Amino acid sequence: MEIRRAVQSGDVEQATEMVNELNPEILDRNPTLHFHLLQLHLIELIRHQRIPEALLFAQSELAPRGEENPQFLKELERTMALLAFEMPSLSSSTSTSTAPVVVASAAAGKKGKTIDEVPAMPESISSLLDQSQRLKTATELNAAILTAQSHGKDPKLPGLMKMLVWGETLLNDKGADFPKWDFHDLLKKETNGAGDAMVL
Repeated sequence: MEIRRAVQSGDVEQATEMVNELNPEILDRNPTLHFHLLQLHLIELIRHQRIPEALLFAQSELAPRGEENPQFLKELERTMALLAFEMPSLSSSTSTSTAPVVVASAAAGKKGKTIDEVPAMPESISSLLDQSQRLKTATELNAAILTAQSHGKDPKLPGLMKMLVWGETLLNDKGADFPKWDFHDLLKKETNGAGDAMVL
């Protein structure tokens, strides 16, 4: 859970350390996941305007992987395209002022411009900055961890609940008498320290 939280908050370095402490083979056996974690780290460096560090990281960590895999190269190029556009500063995204918003430059040395002067970033590139990108990587990492721990990559509870509902429906259709669970009462009684909420 802490690993997922770290990825969703953008702390990819901490998440990677925790994964390696848990099981160093997870990233070694899954190069696509490893690339996506490195890509997310690069996105976070760019988001926080750490451009020299982002360029060095892309060159040393991602470029060699891109040379080996054309799909990785395509994703790296898309990520590096973030540098070609002006990005809103972190503070301007929460601004409620009606004055023109000044944006920070991704390239060193450029002066800030008003939002009206900046070309729009294409959706295919701006989507990398969405929270959904972090969530996608966190979900992929979670599935790999569950698989490495000999669990299925998907949680079992939803499937069990569907099976329970299916079984109860089948028994109800046949007019069978069977114990029924009232889950709302079960949750209420669990929080109050009471016992079983099974309806007989």
